[in-house]
Amino acid sequence: MNLNKLLLTTTTGLGLLLSQFAVADSDLQFGGGATATASLDFQITIPQFVYFQVGTAGNGNVDRVDWDLSAVQPGQGVPLAATGGTGDGADGVLSITLITNAATVTIASNTGGGNLDDGGGNTIPFTEITVADGGTITAPAFDGNTVIATGGVYNQTDNWTYNYSDSSNYAAGVYNGTSVYTAATP
Repeated sequence: MNLNKLLLTTTTGLGLLLSQFAVADSDLQFGGGATATASLDFQITIPQFVYFQVGTAGNGNVDRVDWDLSAVQPGQGVPLAATGGTGDGADGVLSITLITNAATVTIASNTGGGNLDDGGGNTIPFTEITVADGGTITAPAFDGNTVIATGGVYNQTDNWTYNYSDSSNYAAGVYNGTSVYTAATP
């Protein structure tokens, strides 16, 4: 009986030992000059990301571009450069940064209605403001979008220049509006 118990215990122990070898890649070799080999797989997961900056980086504020037409006759149809503003927007030329590892990025503008307003019912359409990019990161039209093929690794900067078209006369007032720009990956 003791021999049966010993054989059963040995067989069970050997089975447990061999099952441990089977969990990972393993190789068991015997004899002189024996070589055992085992493989190990590696995997790195890099999530898709996009970083997009319009204007001054890291100040926590939204930059603003201003046009003060006090020194000109309005409605002359001559594009006017910015006369002030805040942050990077003070001269009408904003720094743009796009960093991503996605194959494409869609940059969109949303003005929430397409007009700047004076709070008293008077409006100026955003189409009175033009934006020209420097050729690296294409600026979308207001309330439009543009798709940028990035090739999967993209780290670019550009400058977007804003001008006021001054193509019509509008009621006196201070007109405000916001374009929310988004950069989205598929």
